[in-house]
Amino acid sequence: MLLLELAIYTVTSYPELATLFLESHGSSSQIDQQVEIVEDIIKSNEGNLIQWAKAEEDRTKLWKARHNLFYASLALRPGSKAVITDVCVPITKLPESIIHAQKCIDSAGLIGPILGHVGDGNFHAIILCNLDDGKELEKAKSVALQLGKKSLILGGTCTGEHGIGQGKKALLEEEMGTETIAAMTAVKRAFDPYLLMNPGKVLSM
Repeated sequence: MLLLELAIYTVTSYPELATLFLESHGSSSQIDQQVEIVEDIIKSNEGNLIQWAKAEEDRTKLWKARHNLFYASLALRPGSKAVITDVCVPITKLPESIIHAQKCIDSAGLIGPILGHVGDGNFHAIILCNLDDGKELEKAKSVALQLGKKSLILGGTCTGEHGIGQGKKALLEEEMGTETIAAMTAVKRAFDPYLLMNPGKVLSM
């Protein structure tokens, strides 16, 4: 559904399939070798529709699609906003984590496209909702919390790059332990004894 909307949003012809974007670096011979290896892996896993771009203009066009995914996601439900969350798990646990995320989103009756830097086990869920609808917003936040808890069970972290903010305080303590949080809080208070910087955030308690 997301790639179909992306195709409409960016006026492209991408099919509605799970899609992986890869970028190779090195000499021409090294890149050719990498391409050959990737093609073999894709074909051995029944993948298809391999598209390569060497010219800068063509590469930019491919990556533009990835960069527009957020806006294409919002277009799936016009007028909606997004609760965005991310987690990171060991690469071997990535399929289980993504399947779990999809089930949580579906069970909540929400729309939540998933994308990310899957090469390092990090993925994002863009959970669409009406921020003025308290019940729906709570559903979206609950889904984000469920994703974070599952990532910890799988040996990962509750956030890959979005940070803890205010929504994942409880998960941070669960992940790091009370002793670590106490040490971090002590450092915070040493530099900011009056709690002027980011008041009310993670280490201001």
